[in-house]
Amino acid sequence: IVAGTWIALYLGEVIPEGETDKSRQKSVYNFTMPAIGNGNTQRGGAPGFEIDGRYYGGLARFFNHDCMPNMRASPEQVGKMRFIVFQAARDIHAGEQLTFHYGMEFFHDHDLKCYC
Repeated sequence: IVAGTWIALYLGEVIPEGETDKSRQKSVYNFTMPAIGNGNTQRGGAPGFEIDGRYYGGLARFFNHDCMPNMRASPEQVGKMRFIVFQAARDIHAGEQLTFHYGMEFFHDHDLKCYC
């Protein structure tokens, strides 16, 4: 896979920013989509939200963590559609596991340790 190639979209239930149900434990499959332009929709911005792939999702929810990943996840927008895309951070060779960096907040939020 050539560096820069889009590999997969992160799919799941969309939860608007600030509407996460406090009574349910945060899913390990939650992926945060940041606000655009401070979330001000009147000025062309867009509010943030989370995508929870716990019950509904695609293959991207199974990508593993690595501190030296071969992919990056980034928010993208095409017209009014916003999504998270996994993209090759470098050339990826046949047989390599597809990985990205979960971010240290993930480990803190779920009381886990990174063993990279």
